[in-house]
Amino acid sequence: MVEKIKNNTYTDDAFGVYQEKLEDRQVGEISDALKTNTTLTFLNLQYCEIGPEGARMICEALKVNHHLKEVRLWDNCMGPEGAMMIGEMLRVNKTIESLLVGNNGMKEGIRGICEAMKSNTTVTTLRIGDNDFGNDGARYVGEMLKVNSTLRSLGIGGNEIDRKGAQFLKEGLDVNRGLEIFSVASNGLGDEGTRIICDAERIKCGIRDLNLADNGIDREGARALNEYLKKNVTLESLQLSYNFLGKEGACELSESLMCNTNLRYLDLTCNNVENEGAMALSKALAKNTSLKTLVLSHCRIGNEGANALANALKRNTTLNSLYLKVNVIDNEGASALLDMLVENKTLLYLYLTENAIDSATLSAVKNALSKNRLK
Repeated sequence: MVEKIKNNTYTDDAFGVYQEKLEDRQVGEISDALKTNTTLTFLNLQYCEIGPEGARMICEALKVNHHLKEVRLWDNCMGPEGAMMIGEMLRVNKTIESLLVGNNGMKEGIRGICEAMKSNTTVTTLRIGDNDFGNDGARYVGEMLKVNSTLRSLGIGGNEIDRKGAQFLKEGLDVNRGLEIFSVASNGLGDEGTRIICDAERIKCGIRDLNLADNGIDREGARALNEYLKKNVTLESLQLSYNFLGKEGACELSESLMCNTNLRYLDLTCNNVENEGAMALSKALAKNTSLKTLVLSHCRIGNEGANALANALKRNTTLNSLYLKVNVIDNEGASALLDMLVENKTLLYLYLTENAIDSATLSAVKNALSKNRLK
C-alpha cells in the first residue's frame, strides 16, 4: 500500500494506521511516500506510538507535500521535541487546514506550534489538548490568538490551565477576530477562570461553540455564565457537562434561557440539577424559542422534575431532542412525558434509558416519538 501511495496508484484520498504501533522504519517509509504523493488529502496516524524521530520524518515530508489538507497525529509520543518540529513544518506548509496533535506530551514544546501559527494562514482547525502545557502554554496560545486571524476552531482541553492561564487566554481572545469554536474542557478554570473567559471580547461576540466541560464550575461560575448568555447573540452550543452547577447553578442559567434567542444546544450532563433545577429549566423552556437540544442525563432528576419538563414542553415548539438518561424517573414521570407527546409534535428524540421505567412505557414513548418523526 505504501508503494502505491509513493507511485500515486493508491486510489483513495485517505490513508491511516490506527491503534497500531509504528516503528521508526515504518514511519520513514510512509513519510518517503508522502513526499511524492499527489492524491492523498487525509492522513490519520493516531495511537501509533510515534516518537520524536518519527515526528521529524513526518514533518520533513509535510514540508514538501502540497496536497494533504487534514492530518491527525493524536495520541502519540512526540514530546516537546516533536512539537518544535511540527512548528517548523507549519512555517513552510501552506495546504494543511486541520491539524490534530493532542495527547503527545508536548509540554513546553507547544511554544513552537504557537509561534508558527502566528504566521500560518491555512490551518483553520487546531487540536492541541491533553499536552500538559499548563499556564505557560496558555500564555503562548494567548499570544498566538492576538495575531492569527485564520484559525476558526481551537481545542486546548486537558492542559491544567487555571484562572491565571485563563487571563492569558482572555488577552488573546480580546483581540482575536476569527475564532468560532473554542474548547477549554477538562482544565481547572473554576468559577473565577470561567468568569474571565466569559468576559473576553471574542467569547462575548463571535464564538459559536464553547466547551467548558469538566472545569470545576459551581454556582458562582453559573452566575457568570448567566450574565454572559443574557447579552450574547452569537453562541449556538454550550457544553457544561461534568461540573458542579447543582440545582442552584441550573436556576441561574434558567434566567438567561428565558431571554436568549440564539443558543441551540446545551449540555448539563452530570451536574446534579435535581428536581428543583429541572423545574427552573422548565420555566425557561416554556418561554425559550431557540434551544433545539437539551442534555440532562446523570442529573438526579425524579418524577417532579419530569412532570415540570412535560408541562413546559406542551408549550414549547422548538426543542426536538431531550436527554434524560440515567436519572431517577419512574413510570409516573415517564407517563407525564408520554401524555405531553399527545400535544407536542416537535419533540423528535426523548432519551429515557437507565431510569426506573418499565419496558411497556418506554415502548409507548418510542412509538409516540416515531409518529412525530413521520410528520
